[in-house]
Amino acid sequence: MLQQIADFAPTAAERERALKWLAFIETHSEGWPFGGENHLKPHWCRVLMLALNIADGEGFNEADREALAAAAAFHDTRRRNAWPDQGHGARAAAYYEEFCETRSMAFDPRVALIMTWHDRDDEEGIAAIEAWDAEHPEARQEGCVPTTVLYQAFKDADGLDRVRLTLNVDLPDNDSIPHISLDPKYLRLETSKRLVPLANELLAASQGPGAAREDENDEPPVPYLIVVDVQNDFVTDALGTAEAQAALPAMVEKVRGYEGQIVFTKDTHDDRYLETQEGKYLPVPHCLVGTRGWELVDELDAIQRERNLPVYLKGTFGSTDLMHDLEAAYARGNVASVEFIGLCTDICVVSNAMLVKAALPQLPVLVDAACCAGVTPAAHEAALTTMRSCQIQVH
Repeated sequence: MLQQIADFAPTAAERERALKWLAFIETHSEGWPFGGENHLKPHWCRVLMLALNIADGEGFNEADREALAAAAAFHDTRRRNAWPDQGHGARAAAYYEEFCETRSMAFDPRVALIMTWHDRDDEEGIAAIEAWDAEHPEARQEGCVPTTVLYQAFKDADGLDRVRLTLNVDLPDNDSIPHISLDPKYLRLETSKRLVPLANELLAASQGPGAAREDENDEPPVPYLIVVDVQNDFVTDALGTAEAQAALPAMVEKVRGYEGQIVFTKDTHDDRYLETQEGKYLPVPHCLVGTRGWELVDELDAIQRERNLPVYLKGTFGSTDLMHDLEAAYARGNVASVEFIGLCTDICVVSNAMLVKAALPQLPVLVDAACCAGVTPAAHEAALTTMRSCQIQVH
């Protein structure tokens, strides 16, 4: 759902920045799995969007906006538990510095500083940051806000996403660990206080299709169609094939006439693609965020925009975000079946179909062979055989 989140950017320029950082989070941020679902990637992405909206409202410059975006991408990557976990900010700051050193990414000490103190009380954090600023005046570029203001903006962005904590949160039965939901009076900047409705809209947009609470959902379960990576780079551009072009009309016809929930995925990389493991095995830059090759083919892009259909960005073959959202929707009784079409049969189609089959073994999982294409015809057929062996219904 990351592409929908980007639509909450305050301007077109900020949407480009958001897409760049959302792709970074999807492709490069390596979070520990101990933070609980309320502190993982969807939270980082919402904090990113809230931070960019605060920065725009406050008139921050480019360097400050980039600093907030980097802090959002890294701030909860080193949590040891889902509770206050004081110290996770300092661990995240150390990870950020190490990442910059090893991946040729520009290091901003202010990012490390606001992350280090974001899990502490304001009084303690501001005092430490003011002392650091006094000792390092060269770290603040001309036109940048004081680091304490950057710190307050980031804490507000993180705090605004506490709207998610009004939902069920798995906290231990311990009075020393309070259930803290959002109270706008504790937000620091006036811009932040005006963004509470946006925070709620972002939360809803990031929860995936069929996200209504069970007590609000009286609709019968519906079939889902997952359209995998039908992007220009896989049809006509960097990695396009004649087989993909031949299958495209059938894909478009199926999507246009489908009666059920339609979901798209988009392979998503950034300019560090060649540094990734995939880039070393397949040294062909493709689906770089913001390029034509990354976009859905025109026919499907038009349908997606017209109907505002969900889009999952994914930096690897299978989307675990999509799998988890389908699990949640199935648990609510929203999903009757899941059918896959798209590209490439032997890479991303089979990866996503197998993920869903493993997560939901009693749910019918289908693949329409005529609406898929592989890297080669032989690879396409081999993947279909593998999926049939795993009780995925190929037709």
